[in-house]
Amino acid sequence: MAELFKLADECQLPELMEQCEEFVMGELRIENIMEVIKVAELFELEDLRRAALQFIARDTENMEKFLQVYDLKKLDKKLILELFEISHEII
Repeated sequence: MAELFKLADECQLPELMEQCEEFVMGELRIENIMEVIKVAELFELEDLRRAALQFIARDTENMEKFLQVYDLKKLDKKLILELFEISHEII
């Protein structure tokens, strides 16, 4: 995933970057969510990052899966705080 974003960034192709971002937003899964967040942070794609966090927070099942797959102790504190804030916005 990151390779295509890198290519779009290096070749200065904002349209390709936007298309990639839209595609990835439609393919969000708990299994790929941390990779998506890392790519979003690397390429400063705030909409993608927020969509990933909202995906986790939007329902109990996603949140439970997330907590089963990822160790909170190893996650960035800023990420956990944002996830908490977004989950409260959704409620």
